[in-house]
Amino acid sequence: MFRIPSGLQQIIPPAAAKKVMELLHQPALTQAVKDAAQKIGWPDIQAPGQIQEIWQQAKQWMESTLHTGAHPIAFSSAVINGTGKIFHSTLGGVPLPLGIADQAARMLSYMTAQSIEEHLRETLCKQSGAEDALVVCSLEHAVGLLNHLPQAADGWLVPRSDYVSWSADAHFGNCLDTSTHTSIAFGSITQCTEQDLLHSLKGNRHGVVRLSPLLVGGSAAPSSQAAGDLRSVKTPNPLIHADLLLDGTWVDLQSSSFPSVLISKRLNSGSSLVIVPGDRLIGGPACGIILGNKTCLAPLREAAKKQRLIAHPLIACMLQLIATKQTDKLSWQQQPVGAMLSNTVANLKDRAKRLEFQIQGSDPVSGCQIVEQDEAIGDYVWEKQKLPGVALRIEMKKLDQWLETIQREKGVTVLGDRVGQTLTLHLRSIDPADDRLLADLFPLTPANPTTAETKP
Repeated sequence: MFRIPSGLQQIIPPAAAKKVMELLHQPALTQAVKDAAQKIGWPDIQAPGQIQEIWQQAKQWMESTLHTGAHPIAFSSAVINGTGKIFHSTLGGVPLPLGIADQAARMLSYMTAQSIEEHLRETLCKQSGAEDALVVCSLEHAVGLLNHLPQAADGWLVPRSDYVSWSADAHFGNCLDTSTHTSIAFGSITQCTEQDLLHSLKGNRHGVVRLSPLLVGGSAAPSSQAAGDLRSVKTPNPLIHADLLLDGTWVDLQSSSFPSVLISKRLNSGSSLVIVPGDRLIGGPACGIILGNKTCLAPLREAAKKQRLIAHPLIACMLQLIATKQTDKLSWQQQPVGAMLSNTVANLKDRAKRLEFQIQGSDPVSGCQIVEQDEAIGDYVWEKQKLPGVALRIEMKKLDQWLETIQREKGVTVLGDRVGQTLTLHLRSIDPADDRLLADLFPLTPANPTTAETKP
């Protein structure tokens, strides 16, 4: 077996090691080595496993010369989200499990972009029960690709009850409307009947796309039932049905405290396509996941490749790692997004008490109070869905100065509700793994030494 002598680590300078590492990542180098080995008479060079073994060992060894210990700036940048909103669209995602990015980077070192994409597709199909899967760079781009489906060339029909924004600048209108295609809104904001659907047909090739969760009149509407009703409508020509599930999950969460839809169940109910964000309840990186049958996915994949919308391999690796960690409800609850949503009030109180002791003893703080209140778990489609929460109301002596100092010296940005010199941090939206990081921002003030009395 081919081995690289470990003694070379002592004679190759770090700068040279970096250059070699860059060289090892060049795809053309594999073929060049293969051709050279054949010229010198290596008979087994055609064996793929042998080449893979060489490359893995070379990369691992070179990495060891570059990473000899803990990186001095490993935690130089961090965000603590104490706003109370877990699904905060302006933050662009949810906390990822610790170490996921590092594992994904190592996968990226040893796998080609094509093999990463194939492995991810297999994983997503296994998790959802779909025939095919496609991951693109954003949820909005995933929705926009629907315009490339020939079976819905005459336009996508969207119930007005679903024609709402799911982020600051995204709704079906600005994602689907192009110079040649438009979305067709039908029905009213509270009801979409069979007649509404039939009257909206403008051609022979239409699709119906729906949004979940759907909030109408201040409470969660039975979106699955409404979608089923529309699927039962008899039309002159078959309709393609697609669902945008912001609350989609791989596993059945069986939760009534917040909306969730089992992706496999929705696919089995008649949807040809299901679009899911990579973050939200999935708990992965922000991206757009399209699941469905191969006939529908084929033209979308071709369009995505032409427009260079395929998700970056690093995003694909992170998504695959997180997907494989979610095999049941318990494993989902162990992920950051699951821990935040399923945390009990009792657990939140325990966290608050531990943090309160540390915070109120810090010099920049003049007072700290634990408060209980309900908070929306997100914005836009999530803003009316609330969960009981616990917050820390921190009175700061000089809040602006403190925020600037921790950002400059510790590389941490703290987000929360602010009124004057008071900062309120809602613990439900803070990853429990970040409690230690939060506590370290409030170092305890050393006690003043007691002056001994001197006897005359």
